[in-house]
Amino acid sequence: MSVPGGVNLAMLSLVGGAAPGGYEIERSLRFNSADSAYLSRTPASAGNRTTWTFSTWIKRSQLGVLQRFFSGATATNDNDWTAILFNASDQLVIGGYNTFFRTSNSVYRDCSAWYHLFITADLGNGTAALKLRAWINNVEITWASTSSNPTTTGINSANNHAIGAEQNPNNGGVANYFNGYLADVHFIDGQALAPTDFGEFDDNGVWQPIEYAGTYGTNGFHLDFSDNSTAAALGTDTSGNGNTWTVNNITASEYRVIDAPTLLNGAMIVRGVSGGSVTVTISGAGTKNYFTSSDGIDWTWQSSATSATYSANYIASGGAGTNSRIAVSNGAFQYAMWNTNTNFDSSSNTTTDTTGLTFTTATANGSNADSLFDSPTNGTQTDTGAGGEVSGNYATLNPLDNPYSIVLSNGNLDWEIAGTLFRSMRGNFMMTSGKWYFETRWNTGAPMIGIARPSDNMSSHLGSSTNSGIGSGANATYKDGIGNTSGVPSHSPGDILMCAFDADAGKVWFGANGSWYSSGDPVAGTNERYSGLTDGTWMPAVTAYDSSGNPASINFGQRPFAYTAPSGYKALCTTNLPDPTIADGTDYMDAALYTGNGTTQTISGLGFSPDLVWTKARSAANSHALWDTVRGVEKRLISNATDAEATRAGGLTAFTSDGFTHGDDSTGNASSTTYVAWTWDAGTSTVSNTDGSITSSVRANASAGFSVVTYTGTGSAATVGHGLGVAPSLLIVKQRNAVRGWSVYHKDIGASYYLELQRTDAKGGPYSGLWNDTAPTSTVFSILNDGGSNASGGTYVAYCFAPVEGYSAFGSYTGNGSADGPFVYCGFRPRFLLIKRTDTSGYPWVIVDAARDGYNLTYKWLEPNSSSAEQTTQPVADADFLSNGFKLRGNGNTTNQSSGTYIYFAVAESPFQYARAR
Repeated sequence: MSVPGGVNLAMLSLVGGAAPGGYEIERSLRFNSADSAYLSRTPASAGNRTTWTFSTWIKRSQLGVLQRFFSGATATNDNDWTAILFNASDQLVIGGYNTFFRTSNSVYRDCSAWYHLFITADLGNGTAALKLRAWINNVEITWASTSSNPTTTGINSANNHAIGAEQNPNNGGVANYFNGYLADVHFIDGQALAPTDFGEFDDNGVWQPIEYAGTYGTNGFHLDFSDNSTAAALGTDTSGNGNTWTVNNITASEYRVIDAPTLLNGAMIVRGVSGGSVTVTISGAGTKNYFTSSDGIDWTWQSSATSATYSANYIASGGAGTNSRIAVSNGAFQYAMWNTNTNFDSSSNTTTDTTGLTFTTATANGSNADSLFDSPTNGTQTDTGAGGEVSGNYATLNPLDNPYSIVLSNGNLDWEIAGTLFRSMRGNFMMTSGKWYFETRWNTGAPMIGIARPSDNMSSHLGSSTNSGIGSGANATYKDGIGNTSGVPSHSPGDILMCAFDADAGKVWFGANGSWYSSGDPVAGTNERYSGLTDGTWMPAVTAYDSSGNPASINFGQRPFAYTAPSGYKALCTTNLPDPTIADGTDYMDAALYTGNGTTQTISGLGFSPDLVWTKARSAANSHALWDTVRGVEKRLISNATDAEATRAGGLTAFTSDGFTHGDDSTGNASSTTYVAWTWDAGTSTVSNTDGSITSSVRANASAGFSVVTYTGTGSAATVGHGLGVAPSLLIVKQRNAVRGWSVYHKDIGASYYLELQRTDAKGGPYSGLWNDTAPTSTVFSILNDGGSNASGGTYVAYCFAPVEGYSAFGSYTGNGSADGPFVYCGFRPRFLLIKRTDTSGYPWVIVDAARDGYNLTYKWLEPNSSSAEQTTQPVADADFLSNGFKLRGNGNTTNQSSGTYIYFAVAESPFQYARAR
């Protein structure tokens, strides 16, 4: 397997994406700039201002805005004012008051997963490059710009410090607030440590936190945010130093009902937790109310319809014959009791008459809780459906998939839009299997909750037309442009809208305030709102409409739900995602970099013995070369030409257990030329396959969705077995014994059309000669009479690729001509990406990969149809590789022209369940 930094994994034993040694980060703290949220501390005395270490896990929420998340200041000069920040270009910066000391080459624009950020100051080091250093996920950052080094830092001075903002030395104020989540924050006074003191790679090549075992120094601290009993407790230092921080404008937790309200001795009892506010409404003939509390507050009988305030925290209203309501805010309450004013015993606070008594409960401001279970480690807790109980990386709304500029806040869980326009957007998880529950609080406007596919139109409300998702709003649910009001009561601000989705059964239920519409029962699987949703590509989605500064808020389970999920339904968290078939993509596909030596060399270090090796010179114009184990060593094909197969004595001479050996052939080993080799594992043996009308030789790795197939054509309609067990989404076919072009089938252009790998043409067709107008099946692909796939007596090789969830993805997208290009969900962090424009001729095939571009931005591309050297002109092929897919960042015609149609093939480095932000 491939691991950044060259760490030896032989001694690691942990699998499954959990942290090594059982170290679990349970909680994070959310920072919201609109709240002016930050932590502050002024050390009693200065620590070591030249040597220190800062380590944190970070999940971003807002991009394109300068945000400082750790700073210290004594004065307005570079030696006394220091901040760590993301600039408006999303680069990491270590800066002084007037100077940015370091600015990263890389950009950090992934809002769907966690980064580990590690920074050291060692200003006394005699090597300039070692004075200020930083790593992301144990990959050391290279700097786009390096200015002169400070002689000391404002960090660790005896002056104001801020986490989540910039500390202003002029007036003690703060600015440039951070939007996002921080977890497991460490500061080490007097030591410049290594990332391996705080993390290590697991068996899947994923960087994981470990427990720090060292000392902290005088001003050192550890903030794990585990104590959220009060807001102040969130700043507790757990290092043992007692260097606790002051918490500003951050809410620890908010009220929710933990138990369903029950009747006990004739009185209704609700048990709750502290903070925030809740509204409990009791309805029934002759209702009056009586309150008791275990916290010692003196409750008073309220018999009139006039509102009254109790202890400045509790308001009760109601009277005989009316609904009775209590709003609890900013305090704890344990029990609330109501009676119907008959047979009431004031000494025992009970009643024996509960005739006609009904009740509802709802949280008022649960979205304001900033202590969340969103975490960089997948937890070990059990998900009972209550929400706010399982650690892991949680779903949020996706700012990278927001073409209509919906305004997001509060960690991308709140959303709104100004004006009387309906606009929709998706979350950043896909629900391909399992049972899921989420809910939203309606504040103002007309929000909706629902589900949508990646290709659905988000320009209006959910369900407003065909292929616009499915949604539930104020008084109806919508699908395919049809509103359904049956069983849906009118709702208003303050209500909780609910969604339960069974991806396996393809059913969705909607409800509100604890009740499902039309007596729906997600547990029994009955009376669903809509069914037949079995295409496996649904994502959570919302609609915004005129929120007027009071946004709606979604909850995927990172905090307690207002209403417990139906039994068997889970929060949208990586901990709850099904185990991926392939936990480490580089065990089956990898991109290796090497430099030619002009003689013979062995390229090693892959996590498998490759069966397809595709090499290309990066620093020189030379042809692509494809070699595979079924055709045998030294048998070369060229993707950028129509040449027949050639035997090259100095070509690839051996497939080894973890790589390959290459001779002196210049296509793959010219002296001093740099190369990339894209490699795939097709299993362990080549067998004869008789599934089709033509007997084929097949080497197949069904679990990785890849096979190499050779066969001899008949010149008439036939089928060929591919050995994958599922239908391939991509076929790349070449006649070996003749000069002829490469034929490409992709599921998103269909079997009546084709592409050619060596050409820049648009898709050809409709034409039946290549694929006989028949899509591949789980056992065979079809061919007719074209020489590109089935000339009589022609010998062929077919490279067959099928989708594997969390490992490989195939699809299409429409360009928008913007640097804020389309987001494409893959369900993994890509290692390899192939793109081709299909609607217009003249645009090349493009390959970008994570090996040649170690971090975003990914922009170095090679063209399978051309012998050209690696190209770096921007913004032709610019893209961000993300934890759950990729986002186009170029505005060129090659990969992102407005209204252009493109197909893609992507292979994973790590499935989303385990992936780190990139």
